[in-house]
Order: sequence, then structure tokens, then C-alpha cells
Amino acid sequence: MNRRRIVGASTMLLIMILVHFGIEGLAVAFPKLGSLTLTMLMQGMFLLIAVLYITVIEKENFFRFIRFQKFRLWSVFLIPVFLGLCMPTLMLVNSISMLVFTNDTTTAIQGMFGDNVLLGLVSVAVVPALVEEVVFRGAIY
Repeated sequence: MNRRRIVGASTMLLIMILVHFGIEGLAVAFPKLGSLTLTMLMQGMFLLIAVLYITVIEKENFFRFIRFQKFRLWSVFLIPVFLGLCMPTLMLVNSISMLVFTNDTTTAIQGMFGDNVLLGLVSVAVVPALVEEVVFRGAIY
């Protein structure tokens, strides 16, 4: 990596940290804002900062810079099979951990989203994965 990219990525991370503290300040200033709103706002800002860094600072094509790999259609069918085969092991590990620890995550997520499972899935699984891939796979490395 050349010096300009290191400085650019470091600046982007500093801006992300400042945005994080700014949004936390919003939570203190406006306590009626829900945690879902703040979470989505923070993730959206992180994604926006990374995309702006890639397209404006690096002057690159976003999709070429991220290096998304094509996947085979067969993978779409194999992934659910693989997950189904992994579930017994995951359930066993979860059951053993529940003997020692309490699961506060489930309670917190249910408190944030209520019965809206789709919204919870998008905001806890899909959006963070997308932001992580764009920021750490594309913009920094």
C-alpha cells in the first residue's frame, strides 16, 4: 500500500469514529430516538463514508474496487443444505452455553424490533455484513 492510501484509509476511519460519537451524542440529546433508528443511522453513515471514500478519494469504480466475486447458481442451493446440517451442532453449543450464561441478546433484539422478524434480520444480519464488506474489504484493504 502506498502512503496516500494509508493516509486516506486512516482519515476515513477517524471520520467514522467521529460520526459514531456524534450519533451517540444524538442518542443523549434526543432520548426518544429508538435504538433501531440510531443503529440504522450509524450503519448508513458508515456505508456512505466508505462509498464516498472509494468513489471520490480513490476515484475508482465502486464494484471493481470492492472485487465482488461471481458465484455459481449451485451455491444458492448448497448453502441452505449446509446450514441445515450445521444446525444440530450450533444448537448443542448454544444449549451448553445457556447452562453457564444468560442470553441477553435475544431479549434486547426482541425489545428493539418486537414481532417484526424481517426488520430485525435486515438490521442485525444483512446491513452490518454489507457495511463490513464495503468498509474493511474494499476501502481499507
